[in-house]
Amino acid sequence: MKRFFAAALVLLVPSLAVAGAVGGPVNHKDTVMPLSTDSFVVVFEKDRKASVVVSGDGSTDLDCAAYDSGGNLVDSDTNPGDLCTLDWTPAWTGKFTLKIMNLGKKPNEYSLRTN
Repeated sequence: MKRFFAAALVLLVPSLAVAGAVGGPVNHKDTVMPLSTDSFVVVFEKDRKASVVVSGDGSTDLDCAAYDSGGNLVDSDTNPGDLCTLDWTPAWTGKFTLKIMNLGKKPNEYSLRTN
């Protein structure tokens, strides 16, 4: 019984080995105005998977993109709807700019989460 509990506990506690954002996960709430783009900068660690999820309020289509410090696109999500997922593995530790683009004619309140 104790062995099972310990194994279950390990599964519930996130491992630092999968951490992407320097300083730990980021949780950010904001509103992107109609036909506008919000930008958000996060520092991600070299060789550790970077994951970003943006979830809107359902009012408009959101597109999302991540750019490295040189302005190079590293991942994007242009699927219909306002749920975006971005995943990449940085080649160096540094700042990455996350862009949330509102393609609609209404404001969209969204949550941005990183690993």
